[in-house]
Amino acid sequence: AREYYIKLTSGYKLLTLGGYNPAGHGKDLVTGEPITVTKFTPINGFDNVISVSCGHAHAAIVKSDGSVWTFGRNDHRQLGLNTPYRGLGYHDIPFPPRGDLSQDEYNSLVDKLYMSSNVYSPVQILGLVDIKKVSCQADFTAILDEYGGVYVCGTMEEEEQGEENDEGEWIETKPSKIRTILDPLKLNVNNIVDISCGYNRLGMLDSDNRVWIYDLRSDDPIRFETIRNIKSINFYDNILLLGTNNDIYMQWENVNHIDMTTGMRSLLEQNLNINFIIKKSSISIEKIVLYGSANTLLICLTTAGQLIGYVLMYDRYPEGLLLNLNFIVKDILLGRSVIYNQYDNGTNMYSIGYETIFVIDTLGNVYYFKPSYDLESDNMLQPANVENMDNVIQISTSSNLAAILRK
Repeated sequence: AREYYIKLTSGYKLLTLGGYNPAGHGKDLVTGEPITVTKFTPINGFDNVISVSCGHAHAAIVKSDGSVWTFGRNDHRQLGLNTPYRGLGYHDIPFPPRGDLSQDEYNSLVDKLYMSSNVYSPVQILGLVDIKKVSCQADFTAILDEYGGVYVCGTMEEEEQGEENDEGEWIETKPSKIRTILDPLKLNVNNIVDISCGYNRLGMLDSDNRVWIYDLRSDDPIRFETIRNIKSINFYDNILLLGTNNDIYMQWENVNHIDMTTGMRSLLEQNLNINFIIKKSSISIEKIVLYGSANTLLICLTTAGQLIGYVLMYDRYPEGLLLNLNFIVKDILLGRSVIYNQYDNGTNMYSIGYETIFVIDTLGNVYYFKPSYDLESDNMLQPANVENMDNVIQISTSSNLAAILRK
């Protein structure tokens, strides 16, 4: 069994970057407009942060005193705050009548309504104490306290599925599902030591190294029965689990198209089509990430700070390739890159780019992983070269927002 978290006495400085969405820096006192930042900028009063996570257009923060704070969009109650609430999901937003408005005027009105629940500076969620970690994705937030309890708020939504028939008519094969939790709800689960939010689902790891999932199929979390002895979970995109004996489990949509010489077998686990790759390596693995729409690139971080790569789709490097690096790796994660833009009007700013793998070394330097089927390429890892992105402890990015913790 794992020991519970011991509260830290100090944390790290929080910096955020965002575009037209709230980035946590409040509003301009003169214009009343949200303050936008063109580079990673510290949020005043948040120099003691131990955890941060970004959703689609919101973020959650944990301070070293165990308090939890949120900012950003709250139209799905993803902030856990009681601001105006506008429906159960995008499909149910009560848009105003257009009347005689032009399309541009109508779009402007809808935008104002859509942003009426925005929170522009971090606000504390009262009633939640002794928090140690947050995890956000899309319009959903999960909060873990140091006693193993988990709280959730926001919206999970699965869009309907279907296809057109020969006459061009849309035939629904699977209806949409929506669940909105208006106020932070404590889940019926105990002894949780880690959480990881994915799109419309939450993964949890308990002190017995068992995995739980909370999604739209049940009102309560469900425990994986056939998968045991897990030490690391990653629900960011696909389900990705790392066992205590270097066993790797993943949700694999292309299982019929590969032939793994390392061995693979399917597991029917809660109807999630999870597969098991048998790893023969004696190297101890600390963390894993999976990149690509075809789920092809698997990167493993060893306990010695090295990286091992596998190209799964084409079964390249079946025994894993030890990457040639001149530094020791501290952490790896999947997120969105930060790109420097120069415009014709002379303005310069950073914005959120495409999905990538981040690599953080022991000195806090950040690198982008350039996904390639050739893991022996000399330019596979590129330094981030982003202003204020140094001495980094933690990174969290989404399609509209990025946050880092710095020493």
